[in-house]
Amino acid sequence: MHSDEKLKIAFDPSELMWSQQFFRDFMKNEIQKDTEGTILYLVTSNTDSAFIERVRDYIGIDKDLVMEVADDDAIVTALKDNKIVLHLTDDEKLNDKINEANPISISEKGTSGTRAIGVYNSVQDGNKLQPQWVTTLTFWTNQIKRFQKDG
Repeated sequence: MHSDEKLKIAFDPSELMWSQQFFRDFMKNEIQKDTEGTILYLVTSNTDSAFIERVRDYIGIDKDLVMEVADDDAIVTALKDNKIVLHLTDDEKLNDKINEANPISISEKGTSGTRAIGVYNSVQDGNKLQPQWVTTLTFWTNQIKRFQKDG
C-alpha cells in the first residue's frame, strides 16, 4: 500500500457482531462513509446469503466488494490477494490465522500483509469510553496513514 492508495479494511460479520448496534453503526457511519481514505470489503465464509445481503444493504457495500468464500483459509487468501490491510473478526482462531499467515509490515516503502483485529464481546477501553477494538483499529489506521504520509 502506497500513499496514493486507499486503506482497505474488511470484516467478517457474525450474528453476534451484527447484533451490536454500535458495531453496525460504526461500520456504516465511520468506515463506509470515509470514501476518500478507505475501501470497505465484506469477506466471509458465512453461507447464509440472506444475512450477508442484509449486512451489505445496511452498510451500503457495493456487491463487487463482497467476497463469499469457502472457509477460513480462503478468507486468508482473499485478504492477501486483494491487499486488504485490516480485517475485523470475532473469531479468535481466524484472527490468529490471519496474523500468522500474512503478518503486517509497515515502512516507508509501503504497507503489506494484514492485521486482524479481534471484535470480542465489546470490551470497553476504559480511557476512551469505546470498545477496545475501535481503539485498536484507530491505532493501526493511524500508523498506516502516518507511514503513507511520510513515505
